[in-house]
Amino acid sequence: MSTRRTTRPHRLAGFTLVELLVAIAIGMALTVVVAQLFINSRTTYTTTDDVSRMQENMRFAFQLLTRTVQLAGFHTAPNVDADTVFPPGAPAIDGAEGGGNAPDQLTIRFQGFGPTLGTADGSVTDCNGNAVAAGVVATNVYTIAVGANGANALFCNGVEAVPDVASMQILYGEDTDGDRVANNFLNRTAVGSMDNVRSVRFALLFQTRTPYSGVTADTTTTYALHEAVLGPFNDTLIRRPMVMTVAMRNRLR
Repeated sequence: MSTRRTTRPHRLAGFTLVELLVAIAIGMALTVVVAQLFINSRTTYTTTDDVSRMQENMRFAFQLLTRTVQLAGFHTAPNVDADTVFPPGAPAIDGAEGGGNAPDQLTIRFQGFGPTLGTADGSVTDCNGNAVAAGVVATNVYTIAVGANGANALFCNGVEAVPDVASMQILYGEDTDGDRVANNFLNRTAVGSMDNVRSVRFALLFQTRTPYSGVTADTTTTYALHEAVLGPFNDTLIRRPMVMTVAMRNRLR
């Protein structure tokens, strides 16, 4: 007599609702942590990149202004009187006060160089990199205006030279006793004669392009050469001042 065996289907294994909720919660927590790490890394990268760009702008502005000021008053023929090349109406160096806390303006003039008058060998260039021919006077006008990215920038002859320069204040080193050394640093309106200026002192305020949510709002105040009060800005841009003094080589001889 055969016995009939009945088999029961195996019970299918699965996740309970509680297990699913726990797994979802853990997954969401991991997602939040990874997203926060990504955001922090991205912010750090952007900040580092912007600060590096600002430092590069500072180096370039230093080189540009130094080269231009040192060329002030250069004339092609050394036996020609400088006053003839740069008369009172168009001096080798001049400027304009911005008034109050507004940026100042600087004008620098020099002649070019070349094998013959009217030709250039490329050894002398203006602030925009254009070669200046022998016997030709180059006029370089530095101003602060709104740049291509919507922030203030350093311009020369209407062309943006250095971005993200918030302000420029200038003092002129005047020689009052004839020893070719500056005795006083004065603003443009206080200088007795621009022919006695031997050096130029700049105060430039640089800033980053990007505001940062993790940076404390900039409530500091910068006194630029006792000429202007800059700030507080009450934003989260990072700013760095730079003060530099450049001697006019052609007036120290």
